[in-house]
Amino acid sequence: MRELAGLSRRSDATEIRELYVQALHELGVPLPDEEAAGRRLLASLAFGLARGELSPGDVSDRLSMAVAAGTHEEARFLSVAAHYSEWIGPDELSRWEHDLRSAAHSLTASTTLGTALGILSSRRD
Repeated sequence: MRELAGLSRRSDATEIRELYVQALHELGVPLPDEEAAGRRLLASLAFGLARGELSPGDVSDRLSMAVAAGTHEEARFLSVAAHYSEWIGPDELSRWEHDLRSAAHSLTASTTLGTALGILSSRRD
């Protein structure tokens, strides 16, 4: 963990991944398969958006199009997020943000992945 924490942002991606996998192994944390990791990413982004910790733009920036959805709600969230463009007009942007928040709320209400991530599903006051 110390080695991983001490790496710079410019470190070799292969080295980072190897140290990350090693740290998880030493901690007894199983490395999720690609599908599970992608679904957890979707849930994490949805919860972050629903709680106001992430903006719609943050979600779009952090989302990999290689992520596969496993449920209808995940597919909707991924589909809406994928429609973002830096050239989107103000009226369209407002509608897209609304649709993305709606999809995030549907996903957070339908998943137990937030619990697996240690994310509380309660809203902020």
